[in-house]
Amino acid sequence: MVLLRQKFNVLKPPVRQYYYGVINLNRYENTQTKNNLKRTFEDESHAHTRYMLYSRVAEQEGMGDAADFFNRAADEKLGQAGVWLNEMGMMGNTRQNLNFAIDGETVNQEALRKAASDASNEGFDDISDKFILNMNISKNHENDGRRLLEEMDTADGQAAEAIFICRNCGYRHRGFRSPDFCPLCGVTRRFFRRLLWWL
Repeated sequence: MVLLRQKFNVLKPPVRQYYYGVINLNRYENTQTKNNLKRTFEDESHAHTRYMLYSRVAEQEGMGDAADFFNRAADEKLGQAGVWLNEMGMMGNTRQNLNFAIDGETVNQEALRKAASDASNEGFDDISDKFILNMNISKNHENDGRRLLEEMDTADGQAAEAIFICRNCGYRHRGFRSPDFCPLCGVTRRFFRRLLWWL
């Protein structure tokens, strides 16, 4: 799937659009390139996370220019990671991505469970507790993903009533779907996100 990245900078936060085409996933089998794709995706993803965290530190220290640099670099790292994730065939439509996410959260829970056990056995009970808390959050993510898939699979295709929030101005809308436009700031539906914990 060929990925093209387009940014919209008119309103904050910027919104990316991804476009997909078909790629031959088998062409990388038994090659070093497949390993390099995985490693490069992981490197760019880790850098994105680090830079987002570094930006928070810079903001707390009043270093606005440094925070802006880290935010910009993190945004670019995210786009780069998307290139390699897409090239590995692990980014598709929303239904496929939900399945990818559920599978990933399930694997993550097992890894965190083992990490908690290892930390406890080595006397790091405080770290073990944090691994368990992290595992519980991962389980929540899995459950949220499954609930969204179930809604997509309902016979009438109608989701349950929920609260939708405008990411541009904070306006909240209760209903079965987000409004076409925000009545407060005028942005389109794509700026609305459902508050899952209010379902």
